[in-house]
Amino acid sequence: MPVERDPFDSLFATIASTVDPMSDDGAFVRSLFAARRLGKGEFYQRAGEITTHGGFVVRGCLRTVAVDADGVE
Repeated sequence: MPVERDPFDSLFATIASTVDPMSDDGAFVRSLFAARRLGKGEFYQRAGEITTHGGFVVRGCLRTVAVDADGVE
Protein backbone atom coordinates (compact mmCIF):
# COMPACT_ATOMS: atom_id res chain seq x y z
CA MET A 1 0.00 0.00 0.00
CA PRO A 2 1.52 3.39 -1.02
CA VAL A 3 2.37 5.90 1.69
CA GLU A 4 0.18 9.02 1.63
CA ARG A 5 2.25 12.15 1.12
CA ASP A 6 1.28 15.55 2.36
CA PRO A 7 -0.34 17.25 -0.67
CA PHE A 8 1.47 20.43 0.33
CA ASP A 9 4.84 18.75 -0.40
CA SER A 10 4.15 18.99 -4.13
CA LEU A 11 2.91 22.56 -3.88
CA PHE A 12 5.98 23.74 -1.99
CA ALA A 13 8.31 21.78 -4.29
CA THR A 14 6.85 23.80 -7.15
CA ILE A 15 7.12 27.20 -5.44
CA ALA A 16 10.24 26.49 -3.37
CA SER A 17 12.30 29.15 -5.10
CA THR A 18 9.93 31.83 -3.82
CA VAL A 19 8.43 30.52 -0.57
CA ASP A 20 10.12 28.66 2.27
CA PRO A 21 7.53 26.20 3.67
CA MET A 22 8.94 26.63 7.18
CA SER A 23 8.61 30.44 7.16
CA ASP A 24 5.66 32.63 8.09
CA ASP A 25 5.05 33.04 4.36
CA GLY A 26 4.89 29.26 4.01
CA ALA A 27 2.35 29.06 6.82
CA PHE A 28 0.31 31.76 5.09
CA VAL A 29 0.38 29.91 1.75
CA ARG A 30 -0.64 26.68 3.50
CA SER A 31 -3.60 28.50 5.09
CA LEU A 32 -4.88 29.48 1.64
CA PHE A 33 -5.21 25.88 0.41
CA ALA A 34 -7.42 22.98 1.43
CA ALA A 35 -6.70 19.45 0.23
CA ARG A 36 -9.55 18.11 -1.84
CA ARG A 37 -9.93 14.82 -3.73
CA LEU A 38 -11.98 14.56 -6.87
CA GLY A 39 -13.13 11.23 -8.13
CA LYS A 40 -13.52 10.22 -11.76
CA GLY A 41 -16.37 12.17 -13.32
CA GLU A 42 -16.49 14.82 -10.58
CA PHE A 43 -16.30 18.49 -11.48
CA TYR A 44 -13.92 21.01 -9.98
CA GLN A 45 -16.03 23.84 -11.36
CA ARG A 46 -18.94 24.06 -13.79
CA ALA A 47 -19.66 26.67 -16.42
CA GLY A 48 -21.51 29.65 -15.02
CA GLU A 49 -20.23 29.24 -11.48
CA ILE A 50 -18.45 32.22 -9.99
CA THR A 51 -14.78 31.41 -9.47
CA THR A 52 -13.89 31.75 -5.80
CA HIS A 53 -10.75 29.61 -5.69
CA GLY A 54 -7.93 28.14 -7.72
CA GLY A 55 -6.41 24.71 -7.68
CA PHE A 56 -3.17 22.79 -7.72
CA VAL A 57 -3.14 19.23 -9.04
CA VAL A 58 -0.93 16.95 -6.93
CA ARG A 59 -1.60 13.67 -8.71
CA GLY A 60 -3.60 12.82 -11.79
CA CYS A 61 -4.98 15.36 -14.22
CA LEU A 62 -7.96 17.58 -14.88
CA ARG A 63 -9.67 18.02 -18.21
CA THR A 64 -10.93 21.39 -19.40
CA VAL A 65 -13.93 21.27 -21.70
CA ALA A 66 -15.62 24.09 -23.57
CA VAL A 67 -18.95 23.53 -25.27
CA ASP A 68 -20.28 25.96 -27.89
CA ALA A 69 -23.90 27.04 -28.39
CA ASP A 70 -24.48 24.00 -30.62
CA GLY A 71 -23.31 21.63 -27.91
CA VAL A 72 -20.04 20.79 -29.66
CA GLU A 73 -16.90 20.35 -27.54
